[in-house]
Amino acid sequence: MRLFEQPDDGHGYELGDGSLIVSPAPSPSHQEAKLTFEPDDVLLAVEVVSPASKTFDRALKPLVHGAARIPSYWRVEIDEGPALYVHDLDGDSCRGPQVHAAGVTLTLSVPFPVAFDPADLI
Repeated sequence: MRLFEQPDDGHGYELGDGSLIVSPAPSPSHQEAKLTFEPDDVLLAVEVVSPASKTFDRALKPLVHGAARIPSYWRVEIDEGPALYVHDLDGDSCRGPQVHAAGVTLTLSVPFPVAFDPADLI
């Protein structure tokens, strides 16, 4: 496979830290949007962790988003109630995470003001 060419087999392909990551095809309930933005246009990246992506979402995505200078990365862990893990940009890396459990309203100001209970995410 040549760089930037992907087979049309339903799998997800990403480059992460120099490695090719192949994810299983999304389930019918999973919607995928393919949009292209300039890094400065992205204020927030949100990932919902699934069994197939948990290692990548937990370990590599904070590094990738920090290197891209995305101000905030939120990781939703459904199996934890759900819980919201918030990483904010600190220089060239993400700091955190701050963990927000279901059942408590959280108030955030970065990248914009918002208040909600993580339980409302499901």
